[in-house]
Amino acid sequence: MKKRPRRTPRSWKIVGTKVINYFYNNPHANSHDEISEKFNIDKSSIRKILSKELDRRFKNAERVRKL
Repeated sequence: MKKRPRRTPRSWKIVGTKVINYFYNNPHANSHDEISEKFNIDKSSIRKILSKELDRRFKNAERVRKL
C-alpha cells in the first residue's frame, strides 16, 4: 500500500468534490473500498465527506419544502 500524501485544506476540498462526483455518477461502484482505492484516502475521511454532503442536501431540501 502506498503512503498517503499530506493534504492541504484546498486539496481536501478538491478531493472531496471528486469523491462526491464519483459517488453520485457511478452508482455501480460507490462502495467505500472502491472510493478509498481510487482516491487514496481512508474510509473515515470518505464517510465524513459524504455525510457533510448528505446533510447539506437534506437541509437544502427542507428549506425548499418550507417555501
